[in-house]
Amino acid sequence: MLLASFVGLSVFAVGLLLFAMNLPLDDAYYIQGSNPPDAEESEEKVVYHWPLTNRVAPDDQVISRRPIAMKIDNSSNARPQSGLIDADIIYETEVEGGVTRFNAIFHSRLPESVGPQRSARESDIWVVPQWDAYLLYSGASNEVNAKLANTGLDVVSEEFDPRIWERVPWRFAPHNLYVRMENVPEAIGDFGIDVDSWILRSLDFEEVSSDEATQTIAVAELSSITVPYEATVIDWTWDSKNQRFLRFQDALPHTDYVTEQQLGADNVIILVADYTNFDKGGEAILFKGGVRFDGTWSAGIGRPPELRDKEGRLMLYRSGTTWFEVVPLGTEINVMTTVNEDVVD
Repeated sequence: MLLASFVGLSVFAVGLLLFAMNLPLDDAYYIQGSNPPDAEESEEKVVYHWPLTNRVAPDDQVISRRPIAMKIDNSSNARPQSGLIDADIIYETEVEGGVTRFNAIFHSRLPESVGPQRSARESDIWVVPQWDAYLLYSGASNEVNAKLANTGLDVVSEEFDPRIWERVPWRFAPHNLYVRMENVPEAIGDFGIDVDSWILRSLDFEEVSSDEATQTIAVAELSSITVPYEATVIDWTWDSKNQRFLRFQDALPHTDYVTEQQLGADNVIILVADYTNFDKGGEAILFKGGVRFDGTWSAGIGRPPELRDKEGRLMLYRSGTTWFEVVPLGTEINVMTTVNEDVVD
């Protein structure tokens, strides 16, 4: 009884002490040498994401820097290329002779060297404005240069600045032109191109747990995708262990020159396009998580490719890197699956 009275008096005394100190009663726990938690620490930490991959970014400053688009050679004399493995997004299009070239978009990762660089094509006039990127390339025909100028795109060609480009001695021209990425930000500023302010553009990424993704994959897993261009054949195989697609060209693994790792992607998208008018849109096939989804695509200035299924619903991209195979009308895509069942989106 005496102990209970003593405890009661002690609590009453603490209350009087807090009142005298003008402290709220909620702070009573912190009187004995403890400090209340920092208000900033108690707030939920803001998480930023790279808009082209949806992967976690360190802060809001880096994601607002402007993406870099580069025209990359893909002839047999140019492979293996350097730096493609670090691109967030790659568009592959057919050029004269039936070979392909890449427009690689760099944002979240900037490799030391990228190349070989080659000349621009009309497809770049369609790709670059989707992201409000600036384009680095190695010349172009008079017709393409005139169209690039008329669009108002920010472009810099190889003949303008030797700080950005170098001719490497271990390849022969014209397959030996490489970009020194470390020199790009400073040199580009001299052309009056703003690289630090950018209106964010993004793909439509899914929000799905790993468990849900695994359940979807188990329904109908792909084994391979074959994309036949006129003069080269691209194959993508599904790597179920690492949960991504691996790229082959003409039956050989397509690798990075620097790391010797095989190129891959988290999303592979077939865009069937009218090469005389890329803005028309068309049929699309989205491959993600080892699964195929059919629909249509549309894109335009400030609008990266938007995919919709046959019911008009958005087809969402997986977080990670994306590879667009932009194929001419009439191209037949061969897809092999290990389980032949319907997929429920």
